Amino acid sequence: NLSENYFITAPSIFNSYSQIKYRLLPAEINSSRFTISDISGRMMQTFKATNETGEVIFGQQFQPGVYFVTLQSEHYFQTLKVIKIK
Repeated sequence: NLSENYFITAPSIFNSYSQIKYRLLPAEINSSRFTISDISGRMMQTFKATNETGEVIFGQQFQPGVYFVTLQSEHYFQTLKVIKIK
């Protein structure tokens, strides 16, 4: 539905990263933030969304392991599990 937020990940089989794509409602941009945590719950990185649509490249700066990428805004919350392999 084009009137809703979304948040997906697309792994790359040829590169050591994943693209995390998102779309936000215009009213959600100012309250939106991404958080990347490792399997133990330690926060690795946090940043704000700056546009309605965009993508985040995940993986180049992280060691192999299991991570959780959370997109949170005033009315939206979703967490994706991302597995980084060598």
